[in-house]
Amino acid sequence: MIDGGPIVALLSGLTTKSGNDKTGDMAQVDIVRSDIHPIEAVNQGLDYSICGECPLRMVWDSTLKKYVRVCYVNLLFAPSGKFKAYIRGSYPVMTPEQAGEILKAKGKGIRQGSYGDPFAVPMDIWDRLHNSANTFTTSYTHQWMLPNFNPDMFKYAMASVDHVNTVEKLRELYPEVRYYRMAKNYDDVDKATEVRCPSKNAAGVRVVTCSECRLCFGSLNAKNVVIVEGE
Repeated sequence: MIDGGPIVALLSGLTTKSGNDKTGDMAQVDIVRSDIHPIEAVNQGLDYSICGECPLRMVWDSTLKKYVRVCYVNLLFAPSGKFKAYIRGSYPVMTPEQAGEILKAKGKGIRQGSYGDPFAVPMDIWDRLHNSANTFTTSYTHQWMLPNFNPDMFKYAMASVDHVNTVEKLRELYPEVRYYRMAKNYDDVDKATEVRCPSKNAAGVRVVTCSECRLCFGSLNAKNVVIVEGE
Protein backbone atom coordinates (compact mmCIF):
# COMPACT_ATOMS: atom_id res chain seq x y z
CA MET A 1 0.00 0.00 0.00
CA ILE A 2 3.02 2.33 0.27
CA ASP A 3 4.78 2.02 -3.09
CA GLY A 4 3.44 -1.16 -4.67
CA GLY A 5 6.55 -3.18 -3.81
CA PRO A 6 6.21 -6.93 -3.11
CA ILE A 7 5.77 -7.56 0.61
CA VAL A 8 4.68 -10.35 2.94
CA ALA A 9 3.20 -10.31 6.45
CA LEU A 10 4.75 -13.03 8.62
CA LEU A 11 2.70 -13.97 11.67
CA SER A 12 4.59 -15.84 14.37
CA GLY A 13 3.68 -17.03 17.84
CA LEU A 14 0.65 -19.14 16.93
CA THR A 15 2.13 -22.33 18.36
CA THR A 16 5.00 -21.02 20.51
CA LYS A 17 5.36 -18.41 23.22
CA SER A 18 6.90 -15.11 22.18
CA GLY A 19 10.30 -14.33 23.65
CA ASN A 20 9.75 -10.57 23.31
CA ASP A 21 10.46 -9.17 26.77
CA LYS A 22 8.47 -5.97 26.21
CA THR A 23 5.34 -7.30 24.52
CA GLY A 24 5.04 -10.53 26.47
CA ASP A 25 3.24 -13.48 24.91
CA MET A 26 1.66 -11.87 21.86
CA ALA A 27 1.61 -13.02 18.26
CA GLN A 28 4.09 -10.94 16.25
CA VAL A 29 3.58 -9.69 12.70
CA ASP A 30 6.75 -8.78 10.80
CA ILE A 31 6.23 -7.05 7.47
CA VAL A 32 9.14 -7.47 5.04
CA ARG A 33 9.90 -7.30 1.35
CA SER A 34 9.19 -10.74 -0.06
CA ASP A 35 11.93 -10.57 -2.71
CA ILE A 36 15.04 -9.40 -0.84
CA HIS A 37 16.70 -9.88 2.55
CA PRO A 38 15.72 -7.13 5.05
CA ILE A 39 19.30 -5.89 5.46
CA GLU A 40 19.84 -5.70 1.71
CA ALA A 41 16.48 -3.95 1.38
CA VAL A 42 17.73 -1.26 3.77
CA ASN A 43 21.03 -0.95 1.91
CA GLN A 44 19.19 -0.42 -1.37
CA GLY A 45 16.48 1.82 0.07
CA LEU A 46 13.84 -0.79 -0.77
CA ASP A 47 12.67 -0.89 2.86
CA TYR A 48 10.54 2.12 1.86
CA SER A 49 7.96 -0.49 0.78
CA ILE A 50 7.40 -1.51 4.39
CA CYS A 51 8.62 1.51 6.39
CA GLY A 52 7.51 4.36 4.14
CA GLU A 53 7.97 7.84 5.58
CA CYS A 54 9.18 6.72 9.00
CA PRO A 55 11.98 9.21 9.83
CA LEU A 56 13.82 6.56 11.85
CA ARG A 57 14.80 4.80 8.62
CA MET A 58 17.56 7.30 7.94
CA VAL A 59 18.70 10.31 10.01
CA TRP A 60 21.53 12.67 9.09
CA ASP A 61 24.54 12.20 11.40
CA SER A 62 26.46 15.49 11.48
CA THR A 63 29.53 13.77 12.93
CA LEU A 64 29.72 10.97 10.38
CA LYS A 65 28.47 13.26 7.62
CA LYS A 66 26.06 10.67 6.33
CA TYR A 67 22.60 9.24 6.86
CA VAL A 68 22.37 6.46 9.43
CA ARG A 69 19.59 4.07 10.37
CA VAL A 70 18.32 4.73 13.90
CA CYS A 71 15.38 2.32 14.01
CA TYR A 72 15.36 0.25 17.21
CA VAL A 73 14.61 -3.02 15.35
CA ASN A 74 17.73 -5.17 15.00
CA LEU A 75 17.46 -6.69 11.54
CA LEU A 76 19.95 -9.44 12.39
CA PHE A 77 17.42 -11.12 14.62
CA ALA A 78 13.68 -11.60 14.02
CA PRO A 79 13.27 -9.94 10.59
CA SER A 80 16.25 -11.81 9.09
CA GLY A 81 15.35 -15.14 10.63
CA LYS A 82 11.73 -14.90 9.59
CA PHE A 83 12.60 -13.83 6.05
CA LYS A 84 14.94 -16.84 5.70
CA ALA A 85 12.23 -19.15 7.04
CA TYR A 86 9.76 -17.66 4.55
CA ILE A 87 12.18 -18.24 1.66
CA ARG A 88 12.65 -21.86 2.81
CA GLY A 89 8.89 -22.33 2.76
CA SER A 90 8.73 -22.92 6.52
CA TYR A 91 5.64 -20.75 7.01
CA PRO A 92 2.27 -22.27 6.15
CA VAL A 93 0.06 -19.94 4.14
CA MET A 94 -3.35 -19.31 5.66
CA THR A 95 -6.20 -16.86 5.35
CA PRO A 96 -6.60 -14.05 7.88
CA GLU A 97 -9.70 -15.86 9.15
CA GLN A 98 -7.77 -19.09 9.79
CA ALA A 99 -5.03 -17.22 11.65
CA GLY A 100 -7.65 -15.29 13.60
CA GLU A 101 -9.39 -18.45 14.75
CA ILE A 102 -6.12 -19.79 16.17
CA LEU A 103 -5.46 -16.51 17.98
CA LYS A 104 -8.98 -16.48 19.36
CA ALA A 105 -8.67 -20.03 20.65
CA LYS A 106 -5.39 -19.19 22.39
CA GLY A 107 -6.55 -15.80 23.66
CA LYS A 108 -3.50 -14.07 22.17
CA GLY A 109 -3.16 -10.44 21.23
CA ILE A 110 -1.32 -9.21 18.12
CA ARG A 111 1.77 -7.01 17.85
CA GLN A 112 0.85 -5.57 14.48
CA GLY A 113 4.14 -4.48 12.94
CA SER A 114 6.99 -5.81 15.07
CA TYR A 115 8.94 -4.71 12.02
CA GLY A 116 7.42 -2.71 9.22
CA ASP A 117 4.48 -0.32 9.24
CA PRO A 118 1.00 -1.90 9.38
CA PHE A 119 -0.26 0.53 6.74
CA ALA A 120 1.84 -1.36 4.19
CA VAL A 121 -0.64 -4.25 4.46
CA PRO A 122 -4.09 -3.78 2.85
CA MET A 123 -6.74 -2.77 5.38
CA ASP A 124 -8.95 -5.68 4.36
CA ILE A 125 -6.34 -8.14 5.65
CA TRP A 126 -6.26 -6.52 9.10
CA ASP A 127 -10.06 -6.30 9.28
CA ARG A 128 -10.50 -9.97 8.44
CA LEU A 129 -7.82 -11.01 10.94
CA HIS A 130 -9.21 -8.90 13.78
CA ASN A 131 -12.85 -9.72 13.11
CA SER A 132 -11.97 -13.39 13.37
CA ALA A 133 -9.52 -13.15 16.28
CA ASN A 134 -11.65 -10.74 18.32
CA THR A 135 -8.60 -9.75 20.34
CA PHE A 136 -6.47 -6.73 21.23
CA THR A 137 -3.45 -5.34 19.42
CA THR A 138 -0.51 -3.01 19.85
CA SER A 139 0.17 -1.12 16.66
CA TYR A 140 1.74 2.14 15.48
CA THR A 141 1.85 3.85 12.09
CA HIS A 142 4.07 6.66 10.82
CA GLN A 143 2.24 6.86 7.50
CA TRP A 144 -0.59 9.23 8.46
CA MET A 145 1.09 12.03 6.46
CA LEU A 146 0.85 10.09 3.18
CA PRO A 147 -1.80 11.36 0.71
CA ASN A 148 -3.23 7.83 0.30
CA PHE A 149 -3.30 7.02 4.03
CA ASN A 150 -6.48 5.23 5.12
CA PRO A 151 -7.64 6.61 8.50
CA ASP A 152 -9.46 3.33 9.12
CA MET A 153 -6.03 2.14 10.25
CA PHE A 154 -6.62 4.07 13.47
CA LYS A 155 -9.13 1.41 14.50
CA TYR A 156 -6.08 -0.64 15.46
CA ALA A 157 -2.99 1.57 15.24
CA MET A 158 -1.95 4.64 17.16
CA ALA A 159 -0.37 7.50 15.23
CA SER A 160 3.37 7.40 15.78
CA VAL A 161 4.72 10.93 16.16
CA ASP A 162 8.33 12.13 16.25
CA HIS A 163 10.60 15.09 15.54
CA VAL A 164 9.36 15.27 11.93
CA ASN A 165 5.75 14.13 12.05
CA THR A 166 4.80 16.06 15.17
CA VAL A 167 1.75 16.13 17.42
CA GLU A 168 0.92 19.57 15.99
CA LYS A 169 0.90 18.21 12.42
CA LEU A 170 -1.20 15.24 13.50
CA ARG A 171 -3.79 17.48 15.13
CA GLU A 172 -4.14 19.48 11.91
CA LEU A 173 -5.18 16.31 10.08
CA TYR A 174 -6.70 14.16 12.82
CA PRO A 175 -7.76 16.17 15.89
CA GLU A 176 -9.00 13.19 17.93
CA VAL A 177 -6.63 10.37 17.00
CA ARG A 178 -4.52 8.82 19.77
CA TYR A 179 -0.77 8.98 19.38
CA TYR A 180 2.42 7.39 20.69
CA ARG A 181 5.57 9.44 21.05
CA MET A 182 9.05 9.36 22.57
CA ALA A 183 10.15 11.82 25.27
CA LYS A 184 13.63 12.64 26.57
CA ASN A 185 12.70 12.51 30.26
CA TYR A 186 9.89 11.87 32.74
CA ASP A 187 9.03 15.58 32.98
CA ASP A 188 8.17 15.79 29.29
CA VAL A 189 4.66 14.39 29.69
CA ASP A 190 1.42 16.39 29.53
CA LYS A 191 -0.48 14.74 32.39
CA ALA A 192 -3.79 16.11 31.12
CA THR A 193 -3.62 14.29 27.78
CA GLU A 194 -0.71 11.84 28.05
CA VAL A 195 0.38 8.91 30.16
CA ARG A 196 3.86 7.44 30.39
CA CYS A 197 4.23 3.91 29.10
CA PRO A 198 4.08 1.76 32.26
CA SER A 199 6.36 -0.93 30.84
CA LYS A 200 9.23 -0.03 33.20
CA ASN A 201 9.37 1.74 36.53
CA ALA A 202 11.65 4.70 37.33
CA ALA A 203 14.47 2.28 38.16
CA GLY A 204 14.29 0.78 34.67
CA VAL A 205 12.82 -2.53 35.80
CA ARG A 206 10.18 -4.19 33.60
CA VAL A 207 6.93 -4.26 35.56
CA VAL A 208 4.26 -4.87 32.91
CA THR A 209 4.18 -6.26 29.37
CA CYS A 210 2.13 -5.02 26.42
CA SER A 211 0.01 -8.15 26.64
CA GLU A 212 -0.95 -7.12 30.17
CA CYS A 213 -1.18 -3.35 29.64
CA ARG A 214 -3.13 -3.08 26.35
CA LEU A 215 -3.01 0.74 26.26
CA CYS A 216 -1.64 0.91 22.70
CA PHE A 217 -4.83 -0.04 20.88
CA GLY A 218 -5.71 2.75 18.46
CA SER A 219 -9.44 3.04 19.13
CA LEU A 220 -9.18 2.58 22.89
CA ASN A 221 -10.72 5.42 24.91
CA ALA A 222 -7.60 6.43 26.80
CA LYS A 223 -4.82 9.01 26.98
CA ASN A 224 -1.98 9.25 24.49
CA VAL A 225 1.09 7.19 25.35
CA VAL A 226 4.60 8.52 25.88
CA ILE A 227 7.70 6.39 26.21
CA VAL A 228 10.92 7.78 27.65
CA GLU A 229 14.05 7.31 25.53
CA GLY A 230 15.95 4.18 26.52
CA GLU A 231 12.91 2.27 27.72
